[in-house]
Amino acid sequence: MCSLNFFLYTLCIRHSYLLSRLMDTNIIPLVKNKCRDITDINNYRAIALCNVETKILEKIILSKLVPYSDHDKYQFGFKWQHSTMLCAGIVKQSIEYYISRGSHVFASLLTSLRPSTR
Repeated sequence: MCSLNFFLYTLCIRHSYLLSRLMDTNIIPLVKNKCRDITDINNYRAIALCNVETKILEKIILSKLVPYSDHDKYQFGFKWQHSTMLCAGIVKQSIEYYISRGSHVFASLLTSLRPSTR
């Protein structure tokens, strides 16, 4: 069975083609806060559930792409054992850089609070 899966994954990657069963996804709504109004649509978030074969293929592709990608160095949130303090430092340095060269700096900030803290 493993060799058949390996053959399938190899074909998918080489030919840039996915079988329709590998693209099947179930979208499930989850309640964010059970203590709030469960009839409120804003109290839900969606998750996508894929089949096991698709998750394995995703892991294979990710393992091949990560060594060539620098996406991780610009990610601040949802990163294991990292805070957003580095992000705040980079924003501060960027602002100081442009101000020291006589430029104006405009910013648009978005704050996202967890549903339980509202």
